[in-house]
Amino acid sequence: MCLRAELTRITQGVDLDKHPDLLAELLATHPHSVEIVQLADPEVDFNCVMMALDLVGSVEPPCSALGRYHMDTSFLRHLIQEGNLTPMDEANPGALAVYYAEGEIRHVGIVLDGGRVRSKWGAGHLYEHDAWEVPDTLGDELRYFNAIDPDEAFTLFKEFKGWEN
Repeated sequence: MCLRAELTRITQGVDLDKHPDLLAELLATHPHSVEIVQLADPEVDFNCVMMALDLVGSVEPPCSALGRYHMDTSFLRHLIQEGNLTPMDEANPGALAVYYAEGEIRHVGIVLDGGRVRSKWGAGHLYEHDAWEVPDTLGDELRYFNAIDPDEAFTLFKEFKGWEN
C-alpha cells in the first residue's frame, strides 16, 4: 500500500488514541513527515473548514446551528464560486490548500512555511504534513486560494445560510 492509503487506514475506524503510535510505526515502511500538532478534543470539536477559515472557538459549539455540521465544504465551494476566495498559482504561507476528488471539494488546510500544510482530518487530530501526505480519501487534486479574514468569512457564512446579521 502507498503512504496515502496507509494514512486512510490509520485515520478511519481506528481509535484516535492509537494514531500517534500508528504514525510512528508507519515510518518503518513509509517515510513521512506527518506530525500531530493538536490532539482531538471532543469538547472543542471542529472540522477542516472551520480550522482553515480560522473560525475555531469563535462560533457556537459544533452541534449548534453555527457549528461544524453546517459549515462544511459546500460553504467553501460557495466562497470559491462567488469569488471570495481567489485562486493562486503557488502555495504561499497563509493560503488555503483545497483538495478535490472528482471535481468536488473534500478537504482544506492552511499552507505553512516551506509548503507544508496544517489540516484537520475528519473528527481526528490536527496535523502538519507535506502537501500530499494526506489520506487518499481526501482527494487527488490540489488547488490554492487566498484566505479571507475570519470575520468576513463568518458574515458570508450567515448570508450563505440565510441567517440574519
